[in-house]
Amino acid sequence: MPNQWAPNPPKEPLKAHAHRYWLMGLTQPKILEALKDHFDTSTYGLGMTTFKGWMREWKFEGARKQGHTVESIHGPIQDIRVRFPTIGSQEIRRVLLNDMEIKVPKDLVLHYLRLTEPDAVRARRSNAKMVRRRFYSAGANHIWAVDQHDKWRRFGLFLHLATEPYSGALLWLVCWWSNSNPRLVTHQYIMTARRLGGIPLITQSDLGSENFGIANAHTSIRQHLDPSLRGTLQHKWMNKHNNIKPEIAWKQFRVRFAPGFELLFDEGLDKGWYDPGNTLQRLVFRFLAIPFLQRELDSYVYRHNTSARRANKHKSLPHGIPDRIFEHPEKFGGKDYKIPVSEEVLRAAELQWAPPDHPVFELVPPVFAEFISSVYAEMGSPTVEFESFWNIYLVMLTLAQQRLPFCPAVQAVLDMYVDAPDAGENNDIPLMAHENVAELGLNGIPAAHAIHEMQAPVAEGIEQVQAAPAPEDEDDDMDYYIEEEFIERDEELGEDVDGTARPEAIVYFSSDEE
Repeated sequence: MPNQWAPNPPKEPLKAHAHRYWLMGLTQPKILEALKDHFDTSTYGLGMTTFKGWMREWKFEGARKQGHTVESIHGPIQDIRVRFPTIGSQEIRRVLLNDMEIKVPKDLVLHYLRLTEPDAVRARRSNAKMVRRRFYSAGANHIWAVDQHDKWRRFGLFLHLATEPYSGALLWLVCWWSNSNPRLVTHQYIMTARRLGGIPLITQSDLGSENFGIANAHTSIRQHLDPSLRGTLQHKWMNKHNNIKPEIAWKQFRVRFAPGFELLFDEGLDKGWYDPGNTLQRLVFRFLAIPFLQRELDSYVYRHNTSARRANKHKSLPHGIPDRIFEHPEKFGGKDYKIPVSEEVLRAAELQWAPPDHPVFELVPPVFAEFISSVYAEMGSPTVEFESFWNIYLVMLTLAQQRLPFCPAVQAVLDMYVDAPDAGENNDIPLMAHENVAELGLNGIPAAHAIHEMQAPVAEGIEQVQAAPAPEDEDDDMDYYIEEEFIERDEELGEDVDGTARPEAIVYFSSDEE
């Protein structure tokens, strides 16, 4: 008699996917459901009993199975506190899970924090006033919103990020020695489009010459793919403080990530170890700090994109894990408006607007890179960590100073070197000439005449959005998403007394799919 059940799918190819969903904090039934996207369900079947056996074999255990106590989490949390001294219980759990694969119940972390830092728990409640903002998003890849961050200028470090507002995902968060050169921003856009295999309908940023490159590149690609868009700019400029989603992302960054690293780098400034005005010190610092920080930022982005935000019954944009929403918007009642783009087209845009051989993409000058890399190798190429950063820097600086008299070519570079943004480079890429900016509906919804067949669902909603009444009276047929943001006036993002971050947005919508 033939077996009535379908055979199990190959196990090993599913392990990496199961591990990713486990790190997202999904339950076993939800992991099993998500895994069905990764094998042919018409050929294979996978039952819960078999799957639980696989999870045990892979050591992907739940919080109860791991059985942690206040004593067992003390060491890991104290290690986390070195890097992230201000985060609350929810973010601590994310770091424990994603960085250490430690799964702990929320109540246990709260109990630990109330025992060890009761004053800090109470202080995390903020009474900051909020400024009300409203944001509209039609679906995944409708908008990519970008913004820069200059608050680490005193270290010679600059940051840039992009958000996908519908899902809440961070598309990139990068650190470099400049963020004012438009080629840098365009490079991140091209790399992200290459990774995702497509681009959004429109890009969005503050008005500034550093964003002319991404506006030009995106518009050029859109016009190449759809000649009827010629004469329109496929980029939306936002007035100061109205680029809402990146503003909120920076607020979260300032609270969750920045404080510990600012303390670290301020120590070097305060003790005289690092003077950004000294070219040798600046280049040694840059050689160590930027790759080290980028690893930490990549982990931060991963935690953000794989962790569900706090549930909010008023929220209009989908509840859930940003990566899951971004990858499968249809499972959350939404649509994906990504426009596929070939490598050939991306390469052409890259060569024009962000040529890879431009000096702005050099971490340090090539001659100095060869010199300092040999010094680093002589030290045994130690891994740069939070606790070891300044020790490695000081040893490397001492060795470099000892070698420098015997390396006239390197000394000549130091004598002549000026950062590319200040070296007479033409950083201001002019904005392409257009007959007019692409007509937009309310808050960035593309207008009907600029939307073609693949974007038709957005155009259908334009009149409804523009005429949308107050939340309690909204039309039940509205099929896109309105988010009301509350941006704090001060520099801190409030947290509840239990140590977890308060939601930074209150959102609403009415839909027949809600």
